[in-house]
Amino acid sequence: MSLDDVTDSRGHTPGLEASRRADLPVRWSVVPEVSSHLHTTREETRKLSDRYLSYLLCVLLGYAIMGKGFAYLGIPPLYIGEISLAAGLLVLSTNGSLYYLFRVPLLRVLAIFMLWGGICTVPYLSVHGADALRDAVVWGYGLFAFIVAGLVVEKPTRLRYLVLQYRRFALLFLSMMWLVLVLFTFARDALPLIPGTRVHVVQARGAEVMVHIAGITAFLITGMGRVRLPYVLLLMSYFLFLSLSSRGGMLAFLLSMTLVFLLRRRQMEISRFMPGVAVGLSLILFVALIGGGDSSITVRKYREVSFQQLWSNAVSLVSSTENEGLEGTKEWRLQWWQTIIDYTVRGDHFWTGKGYGINLANDDGFQVRRDNELRSPHNGHLTVLARSGVPGLVLWIILQLTWVIYMLRCYFSSKRGAYHAWSGIFLFVVAYWTAYIVIIGIGVYLEGPTAGIWFWAIFGLGIAAAQVYKERPEVLSDYRSQEQVETRVAI
Repeated sequence: MSLDDVTDSRGHTPGLEASRRADLPVRWSVVPEVSSHLHTTREETRKLSDRYLSYLLCVLLGYAIMGKGFAYLGIPPLYIGEISLAAGLLVLSTNGSLYYLFRVPLLRVLAIFMLWGGICTVPYLSVHGADALRDAVVWGYGLFAFIVAGLVVEKPTRLRYLVLQYRRFALLFLSMMWLVLVLFTFARDALPLIPGTRVHVVQARGAEVMVHIAGITAFLITGMGRVRLPYVLLLMSYFLFLSLSSRGGMLAFLLSMTLVFLLRRRQMEISRFMPGVAVGLSLILFVALIGGGDSSITVRKYREVSFQQLWSNAVSLVSSTENEGLEGTKEWRLQWWQTIIDYTVRGDHFWTGKGYGINLANDDGFQVRRDNELRSPHNGHLTVLARSGVPGLVLWIILQLTWVIYMLRCYFSSKRGAYHAWSGIFLFVVAYWTAYIVIIGIGVYLEGPTAGIWFWAIFGLGIAAAQVYKERPEVLSDYRSQEQVETRVAI
């Protein structure tokens, strides 16, 4: 006899009712009775939310694999990102979770940060028009954090669904991304362009791909997915190849994994990684010996693919090098960043910066594109400073520090309580966040949808996971046993 078959003196089934409570929205945890009309309405809104969540996952998959090419889907100025945002806000307005969300302190801080961003945007709408809205996605995409959090707290079991879907994403991403990288790196001219633009239908950026590699690696190390030799070899191959062209991606991966190793060193499945790492290092050593250490391939007009280039990129992370190309890009960035600090922290744009809509590269005198397409400095944190002033940067720092501290508190709490699945979730989102924070600090990523929407989605997922963990810890209590019997997902 199962627990659901047991009835109490009133004819109720405690086990069945407990399972139903686990699927109730977090905000209704203390509501004993729900009217039939409210129940019917809630079921209808849940179906709509379920459909939107499936749609949003497809959008995130498209951004991860196709990159900037996917971002141009739509009819200007309404692209896939803006359409997804509008649809998400519509769903959020119908599922009744807004009241609960604004009771969450972290989301209140996010709302204040976005409000300040709006203050620095509205005065420039009449001057810069669509450009102001385009630049405002730096804070505007923060709405995706509300959307993701709202979807999960409305139906907490969606968190487990998202974990299982990420396992499928990891398998698909690792299987397809090599083809995308090879085509975009070696056969870029053969790829078709988006009509009316110079953007290829598939346009991958090394740092963004590396962030997902870091996320997948953290997902496996924390025990949320199965570790297999082919996947370890694939992860190593991605890391080595992408490190040739993206110093930022290399740094993001290394810092993210360092954090995971420090926090999970006694529990992670490192033994399962070692055979793959050993085989991968052996192959690398073999290729290096065969080529005498001088093998290289020149890829179009870009950096050469060689072990020497890999070493130069690694060294440039911590010191100066003799490579003029690497040092040149570093010096250009540092000069621009210093200029921004001078006219905000020490200048006339202290309070609201230069606002959203102005082309910072032109106005600051650091434009390097003939088409004036470069608009922001290669540092998302300083973009916030330049456009929102010192108060905006302070709010940004408070928001990010508060989030990561809250996630780490939840991680240590779940770890002490032996909630292994929960501790894995929190460490996973912290690792993803760390990788994104790094590349945001050295490139134009927060300002676009391919990284910006992913970043805020991870941000919202972490907040939602914390709320569900506090009030519905049973949602992931059987994840381990479910993983053992799961036969349809290979990773």
